[in-house]
Amino acid sequence: MPGESHRTISDQTFTRLKREAMPIIGVGGPTAGGKTTVCRLFRKWGARVVDADEIGRHVVESDPNLLRELVRAFGEQIIDSSGMLDRRKLGDIVFHDPQARIRLNAIVHPPLLAELRNRVRTQHQQQPDSIIVIDAALIFDWDLGSLLDMSIVVQAGQTRRLDRLLTDKGLTTSQAQDRIRSQSGLELTNASADIVITNDGSLEDLEERTREVWEQIKSKIPNSRLKKTPDEQIHIDNAESHPADRLSLDQKQETNNRKQKTGKEHQP
Repeated sequence: MPGESHRTISDQTFTRLKREAMPIIGVGGPTAGGKTTVCRLFRKWGARVVDADEIGRHVVESDPNLLRELVRAFGEQIIDSSGMLDRRKLGDIVFHDPQARIRLNAIVHPPLLAELRNRVRTQHQQQPDSIIVIDAALIFDWDLGSLLDMSIVVQAGQTRRLDRLLTDKGLTTSQAQDRIRSQSGLELTNASADIVITNDGSLEDLEERTREVWEQIKSKIPNSRLKKTPDEQIHIDNAESHPADRLSLDQKQETNNRKQKTGKEHQP
């Protein structure tokens, strides 16, 4: 079935989700697999998302020394006419050459991971009642096990991913194939994930399966720690405005009035 996951959350993971602090969930998977769409849905339903790609852009743009180090490693060709990093050109280099990708990771990953951990700590401090989701393709490569309470991999077949890269990203066939080949090892991480979502169907299929996973997560978190999402609040408001509920409230008010009247009649 499109969008189906072949695994449910384990008892061990459920135990971790019951701890006092709200859970931190890592969502990974290959490019064009659908992980960012899953994270957007989690954000819509109340999670706080820490985006590793956004952090990567931030650490390069905010640190001139880091940008100069990238230029020394890959040449002036990675700088655009405005003096900023041309991520598409850098991607063409590192996705085609495994050794270049190793050099890039050695330069960018240390400050990226430091900032990622800092943002997770800040989110926990500022919004302790929110589930935190880390959107990062390399959640297993980055040794985030001690930070995460649960991991999710979003995968898709190579044909679907190729089509999405050509259609949605505007890449050439060669560029798209380089990106897919460069992440072939990510398929081995599926066995380490608590949940694997297969995204070979429609967006509606993916949203349905993601909602199922979200409800599984919430079902194992004590209700006292969960905040109402906007969708849930609307549902509650609609229920309270139902005629039967209004009648019930009127009856309760009438009963309270009778009790107050009786109490006054028996006062000395």
